[in-house]
Amino acid sequence: PDGVTGQRVREAFKGRRFERAQAMESERIESDMKIESKREKWLPFGWYSALFFVFFGVGILFHVINGRSFIYNVDAPGQDYPTFLYFGKLLRRFLSTGSVRLYDFSIGLGSDVISPLNFNGFGDPLNLLSVFAVGKGAVRLYEFTLILRLWLCGAAMLLFCRRHGKDTVLSVLGAVLYVFSAFALPNGLQFYQILNAAYIFPLLLIQVEKFIPAGSLTENDEKMRGGVKLSLLIALQACCSFYFLYIQTILVFVYALAEYLIRYPKNLRGLPRKALCVSKYYLMGILLSGAILFPVIRGFLLSARMETGIIGGPYLYWTVQELLLKLENLFIHKKSAMFAVSLGISFAAFLAVIRCWLGHNKRERVYSALLTVAYASPFVWSMMNGFSYPNTRWVYAIYLGIAYAVILFIEHGEEKVGKRRMASAIAVFVCSMSYHYMVQQDKLRTVACVGVTAFCIWTLLSDGVRRRKRLVAALLVNLMLNMIFLEGPYQIGGQELYLSFMSRDEMEAVALTVEETEQTEEWYRTDRQEQANQGALLQGYRGCWGYYSIMNGNIWSFYDALKISPAMRTINYLAGLDGRKALQSLLSVRYYEKNGELVENASWLPFGVQYASALSEEDFLRMPPLERQSAMMRGLVLENPRGSLLSKEEETESAVTALHYETEYVNIEEEDGCLTAGKDARIIVHIKEELSTFNFEEGELYLYLEGTEAKTAEGGEIRVADKTLAVHNANNIYTTGQKDQLVKIEKAEQEIVLELAQGTAYHIDSMSVYWYEMEQTREALAVLQRRALTNLEYGDNYLEGDINASGGWLFLSIPFDRAWKVYVDQAEVSTERANIGFTAVKLTEGMHHVRVVYDPLWQKMGFLASLIGILLIGVECLKNRTGGGLRMRRRKQEDLL
Repeated sequence: PDGVTGQRVREAFKGRRFERAQAMESERIESDMKIESKREKWLPFGWYSALFFVFFGVGILFHVINGRSFIYNVDAPGQDYPTFLYFGKLLRRFLSTGSVRLYDFSIGLGSDVISPLNFNGFGDPLNLLSVFAVGKGAVRLYEFTLILRLWLCGAAMLLFCRRHGKDTVLSVLGAVLYVFSAFALPNGLQFYQILNAAYIFPLLLIQVEKFIPAGSLTENDEKMRGGVKLSLLIALQACCSFYFLYIQTILVFVYALAEYLIRYPKNLRGLPRKALCVSKYYLMGILLSGAILFPVIRGFLLSARMETGIIGGPYLYWTVQELLLKLENLFIHKKSAMFAVSLGISFAAFLAVIRCWLGHNKRERVYSALLTVAYASPFVWSMMNGFSYPNTRWVYAIYLGIAYAVILFIEHGEEKVGKRRMASAIAVFVCSMSYHYMVQQDKLRTVACVGVTAFCIWTLLSDGVRRRKRLVAALLVNLMLNMIFLEGPYQIGGQELYLSFMSRDEMEAVALTVEETEQTEEWYRTDRQEQANQGALLQGYRGCWGYYSIMNGNIWSFYDALKISPAMRTINYLAGLDGRKALQSLLSVRYYEKNGELVENASWLPFGVQYASALSEEDFLRMPPLERQSAMMRGLVLENPRGSLLSKEEETESAVTALHYETEYVNIEEEDGCLTAGKDARIIVHIKEELSTFNFEEGELYLYLEGTEAKTAEGGEIRVADKTLAVHNANNIYTTGQKDQLVKIEKAEQEIVLELAQGTAYHIDSMSVYWYEMEQTREALAVLQRRALTNLEYGDNYLEGDINASGGWLFLSIPFDRAWKVYVDQAEVSTERANIGFTAVKLTEGMHHVRVVYDPLWQKMGFLASLIGILLIGVECLKNRTGGGLRMRRRKQEDLL
């Protein structure tokens, strides 16, 4: 080439090298910016995690030194921890055999596996870790999940603060204020479902906020991504606990409505459109969780809570005593773990709340007013619990609000605190600490709180840029002291809360008993004494426990009809309940524990027995309670019996004799039928018949209390010999089957003594004493035992056997549920509700093979709903990705133009 052309080529190559170098430099700068952005994004989580483990290390220290676990000794060892272990057993079973257990005969008094255990975490994704919960390491794995949930609570609050533009320091402070509240620590460790709700709640608020700004609902990428995340969060909460999904729905609805009305008070036309869009994603989340949620909803609809759990009129007012107690819990520092749910508002928090109440920011005023009304109104407490008794499980929303109010107060630290606000805060603080000192005599905590507060006051009165740093430091010191006061022993000013947690050795012993057990050839249930209530269900044998009767309205009706009280506090779950002859027989309880040994139950009936005769449920319910037990052994109780009925002789023949008695009241004031118990209050029942003439090997002595009710709000107890009866107030949720108490008297004593709790007011409609002759019942049981299913085989969700029938009805000792399908000689037959709460089928004469299969339609619908939810989420994500790409290309074309 000539010189001119060569020069042009050289210049062109130089230009390309320059452009390439420029592009590389731009990429390097962009990469550095991304790294810096990631660092800024994750740096707050690093600071929060460091503070979390520093503060939580104080609690860990006290627990480790004293050999305590993080398992609270109320409910958690009997409900949550065994459910965690049981979930692990099912997961390991599924991985080894591929079988899915929907019904477990060890939970025979309840519904399916999922419904009664969902509140205790069955379905919580974090509990998937339970597959590794074997042996002594199980308790440490469970503790790890608790600590992880606590960490997630603060992490979610951190995201919420960052979403609202708060800097790193304030966001981290808000996170630790939220997670180390008195509510989260003791109550969250007692019920980890609360921790699940506490960390999901801020995330739900973040996603709902994305729908509130004005603009298109279909072309906004953030809203679409927020909608998908909202669906996933709703599904997560539904799987963790249907109960808290209900609470979260109310809280998020109120927040979203208030936020929209604050921003756009004059644009109400856009509200329905946005509400429909949020509802779409909400329903997608419901569908996504269908495999867990649908069986739970069905179980709830069939449960006794539907009849007894919803109070006719919601609470509209506190009594004066209740109101004073709520005000105490709001402002007074409490030392007892019983008051751990109280807020105990500190000096800084009270100032922050006052600022929100009286400030110029409309949003802050609205939300502070809402939270104040919510705390003060029993209607809200009742509504959050399904319009049942008021409950505090939703108060994590108030803790979030107070934590956020505190960081707002510090953020505007340059503002001067008015004299009135300062004076009111000091007055509240002085009254609070004075009351605390007088009642608790807690010198160290009083001095520490006064010192921290004095530092805050000095900081607020001073000027300068260091005020904010000093306030943050004071609050962190206060949090550390709070940890010590909660977890530490009395010697250092704490309340020994760690003593409220089970020892690690005890929890390891529970885990070691939860091992896979081989199925025996014969099917039966066992009634054993266990320290943990739910442990009796989950430790390898086919036992039963009365609590789950509430999850099946039919079995609860059976309890009520036989006057068997689940509230009776005894050492055994079946053998300790009076009226047990029918209960142990019809539930196929072959062995029960007595004095540490398993004893065979003489009145045991196999899983399936054949009745030749029947009687109507209407006639049955007209009988006295003990007559019902005898009649139920002789004839099957049906709603509309057909075929052979009990003869008139069988109907009128009675095995029960009413005894004469006189009552004597000791230290009891009686007025208008109300019995107020004083010190050592007793009711002595003097039996006139000579009991030495009765043969206690051939019969049983019973005391029947009809219409027992506590007139005091907190309820009471009645102790009869070695048994304690729980007596509830009429407004208490647990009332069915407990107003009428049937108590077996074990000893042949002429006097029956009822001990009443001092200070409690009772009402008892009437009392009766009966002698129950057992000869007829034993004869009827012997006949049924000879007419039983043979060659019994069972597995997950099914049970089968053979029977040589002579006509009549085959009674099956499983709760009545349409999900059970019964096949006789491979042909499906219709089932009937029999013996009040169980299942029976009509048989023709001859040899039959019977197969009973648990085949729930709602479970199939749930799996189908989950599949539809996954497809909808996938379509939404694909649409979001495709739409985002099109909009990006459109913007590039516009830039080129």
